[in-house]
Amino acid sequence: MTPQRRPFKKPPPLSEERLRAAAVRYLARFSAGETQVLRVLARKIKRDIARRGGEEDISAWTAVAKRIVKELVAKGYVNDRAFAEGRARSLLAAGRPLARIRADLAAKGVAAEIIEEVLSTVCEDTSDDVDLKAAEAFARRRRLGPYAPSQPPSTDDHRRTLGAFARAGFSYDIARRILAKDFSETE
Repeated sequence: MTPQRRPFKKPPPLSEERLRAAAVRYLARFSAGETQVLRVLARKIKRDIARRGGEEDISAWTAVAKRIVKELVAKGYVNDRAFAEGRARSLLAAGRPLARIRADLAAKGVAAEIIEEVLSTVCEDTSDDVDLKAAEAFARRRRLGPYAPSQPPSTDDHRRTLGAFARAGFSYDIARRILAKDFSETE
């Protein structure tokens, strides 16, 4: 006997208040930029219209969503610069190279000029070689190279480690510098 599925409950009609509440709920849970909030609202609009039969105009509701996001920006709930700075610092601390951070912020919808401003600010706050520090954090977290539990590494381990650095977005030179560290330096 297969379990019976309950019929899908139709959502209440779309309204500006429901969209605003959805945006605020999302922002209460996640830090986000303008583009991300717009994407969330667009998904909600499409899902709600599809559940009710798809007879409404999506473009009209998209304009409402854009107006809601502009209001949230004006009130200070959404700030692309603050979001980008926090995300960049977090990714840098997690051991991501600058190129990967730049690509991540661009994928989140942050404008290129804001990305460059934020990265220059973050790089001023840290040491000269940001990618080297990120590579050290990556190696420490993944227990690679001088941070590996078995010392010294075999040739096979060395190749795998170089591959891990390459997949993470680090250059060969930076990976080689991390792997050349003395084992006693890391303790």
